[in-house]
Amino acid sequence: MTTEQYKIEDFIPQRRPMLLVDEFVSSDWNETRVRTTVRDSWPLVENGKVDPVVLIEVVAQTAGVLAGWRKRDKEKQGGRGWLVGVRRTDLTGVALEVGDVLDSYVKVSYELENYAVFQGRVELHGKEIARVEIQTFQPDDSFWSQENDYGK
Repeated sequence: MTTEQYKIEDFIPQRRPMLLVDEFVSSDWNETRVRTTVRDSWPLVENGKVDPVVLIEVVAQTAGVLAGWRKRDKEKQGGRGWLVGVRRTDLTGVALEVGDVLDSYVKVSYELENYAVFQGRVELHGKEIARVEIQTFQPDDSFWSQENDYGK
């Protein structure tokens, strides 16, 4: 299937205004690339400028897209899970502005059962502006079918 056949919403549960990634660009089993445009509806926007710390969430959502892409044939919104840690964050301090187009990449660096570590980076005009390492936990599929605050 081509990437045009997929929408971000096919892979992760976030919806606007908290959905920060726009376009699924490419993926394989270990790495995903998405593209997004900075919007005035994003968190941490003030006077058309965006605090770069929001890039941590952009990387987390990109990791969710990868998880969802892996489960694309099994379940809708396979990228459901939790960001449980930010191991490292390097932000260049570049001032992001509403309208900037960003490319976000994540790669799996470690997996053990439901736990994973992702290496992420975000680029603006082809220049790296953030490098983020996150830890995630994704419950088994049966968790989401239970009656609890997260399932039915």
